[in-house]
Amino acid sequence: MAQTNPPSSSARSVLGLLLTTLGTFPIRFAVSVLIARVLGPADRGAFAFLVLLADFWLPFFFFGLGGGTHYYISSRKYAPGDILATVLPVAFVIGCVNALVLFALWKAEWLGKTAATLPPSLTIPVLAVIPLYAVTQMCQRVLLSTSWFSAYNALTLGSQAASAVLLTVLVFAMGLGLEGAVAAKVGLDACVCVVLLALVFRHFRPRLRLNLPFLREAFSYGLKVWVVDLSLKANCRLDHFILGVFAPPGLLGLYTVAVRLSELLWMVTDMTGQVLFNRVAGAPDQGERIRLVEQIHRALLPLAFAGAAALLLLGGPALAFVYGEAYVGAVPAMMLLLPGTVAITTVKVLTKYFGGAGSPGASMVLQVAGLLLSCACYPVLIPRWGIEGAALASSIVYTATALMAVFLYRRMTAPRPSALLDFSRADLQWGLDQARRAAGARLGRRKRG
Repeated sequence: MAQTNPPSSSARSVLGLLLTTLGTFPIRFAVSVLIARVLGPADRGAFAFLVLLADFWLPFFFFGLGGGTHYYISSRKYAPGDILATVLPVAFVIGCVNALVLFALWKAEWLGKTAATLPPSLTIPVLAVIPLYAVTQMCQRVLLSTSWFSAYNALTLGSQAASAVLLTVLVFAMGLGLEGAVAAKVGLDACVCVVLLALVFRHFRPRLRLNLPFLREAFSYGLKVWVVDLSLKANCRLDHFILGVFAPPGLLGLYTVAVRLSELLWMVTDMTGQVLFNRVAGAPDQGERIRLVEQIHRALLPLAFAGAAALLLLGGPALAFVYGEAYVGAVPAMMLLLPGTVAITTVKVLTKYFGGAGSPGASMVLQVAGLLLSCACYPVLIPRWGIEGAALASSIVYTATALMAVFLYRRMTAPRPSALLDFSRADLQWGLDQARRAAGARLGRRKRG
């Protein structure tokens, strides 16, 4: 029988994910600053665009298979061992198609100004590992959908540490510059894929047979959330791609630094979201789903506001001091990004409710509306105002999407009054209690071990 990993408590899981992220953050941040200083804005922008080729476009080719797989495993209709031998080969084929399409667009010089500066020695290796990256994405979906967060944490910690070491050695110590950064990415993507395959095959012992009924169901559900997946990706990274199309790599390099700093506000929200979806999908009734979502929203939104206030006061001088004078042009864009970065916290929480409650149509409407607004704003504002236009458009899109998310949520939960914004001291106490309970459970488990 295929093995399954018993889910851990939500508080302990969130704390584990958060501690993993916080534990690796100083190293990751220091290395990113070091690499940005060594590469300079132009090569930093070129590297960002190469990473974007795989990360941005892959959801467009999955047609919702990842979302369908996550839903049916987390709802326990299918065991991982029954579907792994089906979804992993399909993911590999999807990655191959993705790589071939991007290669054709690059050869035809249809990917814009930044892509035109990329030589074959850098572009082809990045495209070649996209199939392995697709398999990695599917394996990670399986880990998260089974609430096997300890494995996910360990993998995250290991890959981040390895990335830091490879980038430091190849880019800084050996002086290989952009070529070293690409080599580090390609090598790490391949190694992570191999490790994940070994892990999931050993733990879940997949049956080596094609499960066509699962594929039909996964694509059927997944197509409903597919537009959501690609809209989420587009809403978060379409600005990067359009900026890379219309502007030289130096401007993209500045913008990536501004975005990286502003997205620090999402750290806790993203870690909570992985657990929230599973909890909502497994909640016994609608009342419990609503209570859980609203409690988490009231705990997370004030944290996002506090983080934005800190960046507003300290972010400009800190960016110039840490990254150097070459990146001082990123400060205005970072400031313009903050309102939207706070607003997207609401979207990240409520879309987990829509998906986990079996109502992906609401997320689809929400994200398609955001995508349409993105397509209207980015091509107009980016050519006119560059990275400031990209940041302003992002904040407009994120804020409008958040308002629409609240509207859809209230319609779905009516006539029950919404408590998303009924902040009180009790919410702070609840968050502290959750963290204290989770920390106590972790310490008790260590002592028993």
